[in-house]
Amino acid sequence: MNSIQIAKDTSNVIKGLACLLIVAHHFCARLMARGVDDVLTNFIGVRGGVVGVTVFFFLSAWGLSESQIKNRYSFDAFVKRRLSKVYLPLIITNFLYYVFLLMWGNTFNLRMIDGVLWFCNTILIFYLIFYLSFLPKSNWTKVTLCIGLTLLYSLLATWIYPDSPFYVYSIIGFPFGMVCSLYKESLSRLTNSGVWIVAGLLMLIVGGIMLPAYRNLFFMNSFCLILLVVLVTLIQRITLSKKLIILPFIGVYSYEIYLLHNKVLTPL
Repeated sequence: MNSIQIAKDTSNVIKGLACLLIVAHHFCARLMARGVDDVLTNFIGVRGGVVGVTVFFFLSAWGLSESQIKNRYSFDAFVKRRLSKVYLPLIITNFLYYVFLLMWGNTFNLRMIDGVLWFCNTILIFYLIFYLSFLPKSNWTKVTLCIGLTLLYSLLATWIYPDSPFYVYSIIGFPFGMVCSLYKESLSRLTNSGVWIVAGLLMLIVGGIMLPAYRNLFFMNSFCLILLVVLVTLIQRITLSKKLIILPFIGVYSYEIYLLHNKVLTPL
């Protein structure tokens, strides 16, 4: 294995699985609120969303990095592409949902009624972090800047939204995706990847110890980093069957499904 590779079809399958996990997370959270108490429901209801969003952050940064290396989009072109991909599906899905509400006799009320839409604004922040991080020529500088800005966002978001940990529990996926793209040759060798991963985990653990107010932030991202390492390792060693037709389909439309799923679960 000369370098880390994530094919488009493989990425879509993984996004499909992550999307289903997020849907299951919100469904299980509702079951827990109604008194359902078993190990699987509790695990998915508490951690499933974190894992799924971590995968989305990881694949987003990987795809952005691979695309920017090949195309070198200007800031204007980059912004137009990102805004259209985030807000155009958001506008369409919200419009369809409001039409649905009107058909069922509900009052037309333009407000943010879906709590999962926090992801839309957060991913735009990380798109900006990505673009700024990619301005220097040195890969080391890119990664350092991305990690630094991600850490700054994490601390600020935890301070501003102390009761909304989902803003920060999955974000390790974004800098890790950039690292895997920029250092795909180095990380493919076990010795090098081991050093990177251990160093990253140590920094997260030390951060949690030194900043007890942010302990959950650092420890949850340590957990997510381990999962990502396992995921990347499996991707390089397992060939996914082409018969998994439904998962690539879900993966292609995973963002639209994400935008709609909570709106569907609410009336159910």
